[in-house]
Amino acid sequence: MCAHRLLYVDAFARSGLHAVERSAGGVLRAVDGERSVAAVRALFAAAAREGDAHHPVHAAAVLVDDDPGHLVALREELTAAGLGDAVRMARDPGVRAKPGEIVLLEADFASVAGALLAPADDDEGTQALFLLAPPAARRLPWPALAPLAAAAGVDVLLALPHADLHRHSAFADTSLADLPPQPRRMVEGYSALLGDPRHAWLAAWRRAEREQGPAAAEAAFIDRLADRLHDAADGRTVRARRLAHAPPPAA
Repeated sequence: MCAHRLLYVDAFARSGLHAVERSAGGVLRAVDGERSVAAVRALFAAAAREGDAHHPVHAAAVLVDDDPGHLVALREELTAAGLGDAVRMARDPGVRAKPGEIVLLEADFASVAGALLAPADDDEGTQALFLLAPPAARRLPWPALAPLAAAAGVDVLLALPHADLHRHSAFADTSLADLPPQPRRMVEGYSALLGDPRHAWLAAWRRAEREQGPAAAEAAFIDRLADRLHDAADGRTVRARRLAHAPPPAA
């Protein structure tokens, strides 16, 4: 009997870039927990749909966040969705989620990425999806990202935290050495994401923004990141997509 394994890893389960939706009254509300619950449900449904008695498909999920309060909220949301019996809280980065299990791991993803990748990279029967939606670029440095891109049994969905790029426009004429602390941390964060310690991307960003506007500058940055990922992925497909929220429903 040959078993196949599906593994879903949400690297920033509740602290990352999460969608918001607008209610009929115009109030924005976070739907991060709903997204996590929906993803886990879809994972288990896919396993049940694709497996059979001779070729079972086992599904497991690891939801990572470094804020214990976020994980408690996730546990409550999963319990409310009828998935509470599958939840296990953990702090050990070497944890291996068992079939049908949802592990809530308290950790900074960058420090445990290698440990979480190991089971998917070593087991040819495992197909893994890593969702990376960091709240800031510095939370996902290149040494944590590159091995995921290179792993043959792993698909990576990266939501780029792009808002800080546009906040830098106010400092377009300021040298890196003269930047205030917060904008400088932003630059260093994107350099860490790109694996670019000399901050070469910054001059290209400023030039594109000055000559072609913010949208072109953002596109150029994404192309630079895509090229880096393509090189690390050793020929695997890398696609960049721009997603937009649907317009709010009419009141």
